[in-house]
Amino acid sequence: MQLYGFGDDLARRPSQMRSTMLSHIVPRIGGAIVTPPITHLTTSFYELNDSTEADVLSHLDSIKGLGFEMLWLDAYWTKDGFPNGMGHYGFPIQRAEPPDRFPHGLKPIGDAAHRDGMGFLVWFEPERVTGISRVAHEHPEWVMHYPGDGDWGRVYNLGDPVACAWLTDYLSECISAWGVDVFRNDFNIDPLPFWQHADAPDRQGMAEIRYIEGLYGMWDALLARHPGLTIDNCASGGRRIDLEMSMRSYPLWQSDTQCGSKAIPVNDQVQNGGLSLYVPLHSAGVWGFDPYNFRSIATTGVSLCPDIRDDASAFAQAQKMIAEVKSLRPYYLGDYYPLTPIRLRQVDWCCWQYHRADLDAGFLMCFRREQAPFIAAEFPLQGLNPHSRYRLTDADTGDLGIYDGDELSAGYIVEIDEAPQVLLVRYEAISASSGK
Repeated sequence: MQLYGFGDDLARRPSQMRSTMLSHIVPRIGGAIVTPPITHLTTSFYELNDSTEADVLSHLDSIKGLGFEMLWLDAYWTKDGFPNGMGHYGFPIQRAEPPDRFPHGLKPIGDAAHRDGMGFLVWFEPERVTGISRVAHEHPEWVMHYPGDGDWGRVYNLGDPVACAWLTDYLSECISAWGVDVFRNDFNIDPLPFWQHADAPDRQGMAEIRYIEGLYGMWDALLARHPGLTIDNCASGGRRIDLEMSMRSYPLWQSDTQCGSKAIPVNDQVQNGGLSLYVPLHSAGVWGFDPYNFRSIATTGVSLCPDIRDDASAFAQAQKMIAEVKSLRPYYLGDYYPLTPIRLRQVDWCCWQYHRADLDAGFLMCFRREQAPFIAAEFPLQGLNPHSRYRLTDADTGDLGIYDGDELSAGYIVEIDEAPQVLLVRYEAISASSGK
């Protein structure tokens, strides 16, 4: 795909790219764009390889009424745990995984999530095979090696049509049996040495080509067999984002920096600000429910990381922020304007704007970072109709007044008295301005 920008307005270029992605690339179900959901992770940072069916269900009980859309079962549910158990695939699916900790398979968890009005997301790492795994012993011809690769991770050869078809059938049966709504395909190893070792010197690149063709073919088959399925393309956090991936999937974990068990809001702001230039659908994990931390990472969706099973104080705050994500979701499908440079310096402000021209409405998000010395900044708002009048509302304090479109386009002054702090301003057209 080649995208041509028209005109001299560089601020429009990201929106042109995003419009193309949203119109022609991103996944759809029933014709509607599939947006990243609001999810709750279970086992990921708590019980780990000791997790059980009861543990996962206890997380589900703790989030009832908060507005979550998806229950996320991440790694650690496989036999021998993560990463040792990668490659325990086979039929029937419950003979080798899930193990004794999940004696009924994952179906009871999927059923419970569905009863609570939520979808079910399940983590897999189907392309990694350890030396102790079932596939390594039963089908060694499907496993790619290179000298010194060790036992912790080898690559399942999706370039082999027989191996690819077998794995596709296995994953498809898991999706059907457990009621999986989102198939999370993680990928935590470097495949290049395996591909290079598989090819003769004068054929370098062929193993990689056949492998990627197999990967896309496997995903296409899963989507065709399960019309309501969506795919999360995590690969140690957002390392597999390209046009072909974006046609079939979205990254729900855009970076492994969220694995650190605490919020890093400046990193989150830069990730969201930069990735949104090119990739309209993405999300990541949130560690704090205060507006500054939550708004730094939230997009159309967000994934809850903290364990709130015994934290009643977090309930109301989480409920409020989740409702806010849902209310802003339509605007993330519009034009995006970074209003400040996208950089990591704590002395800077970070601001962006999302605008829906068809609704003549949107929002402005401004972060005054911890060491930013200035309490005010002026930003020309983008995409507005100069002949419209707009009502502005502070999401935390209420009405900010009515402004003419040409006035806001010339510059809107934002004041933030304390640092770090965030200001979320919504705006909507209410009428045509008089005399303009």
